[in-house]
Amino acid sequence: MKKPQKSKSFKYNLETVLKVREIRQKQQEERLSKAQKHLTVEQKKEMEIKDFQSEKFTELRGILDTGKTITDFSEIMRRKSHLDVVKEQVVAQEKKRVEAEEQRNDERKKLVAANQKKQVMETDKDKKKVAWRRVMAREDIKRLDDMTQSRFARKPKDL
Repeated sequence: MKKPQKSKSFKYNLETVLKVREIRQKQQEERLSKAQKHLTVEQKKEMEIKDFQSEKFTELRGILDTGKTITDFSEIMRRKSHLDVVKEQVVAQEKKRVEAEEQRNDERKKLVAANQKKQVMETDKDKKKVAWRRVMAREDIKRLDDMTQSRFARKPKDL
């Protein structure tokens, strides 16, 4: 680690690295936001398909529960096969939703890692700034001591 040097203002030597990490963190936040929006869309689609499925099941039960004699068995079979297709759509949509959740969780983990990397750099910057302030305080004390000594040496001694 390089010792802090005397200067008029504090300059962090890894400022560009810190900026890059901040940029990467912001990019990761955007990716997480996109993943969250994608998950929301997939959840909405899943709910719509499930609502449609439950509506069609209700219609089929209504037909079967009327107590009437079933005259058109082919109509019931068509509805049943349609419900099977809708069930496959529900299963496929659930898989898409699970994949979207996994993607969001991965993006969240990456964001946490980016935050940690940035935090490490900020902590290092803070420590170096504290060390720089100590060096500057020592330099000020030295300068004041030198001024005091030179004034004391200039004064004629009265004995």
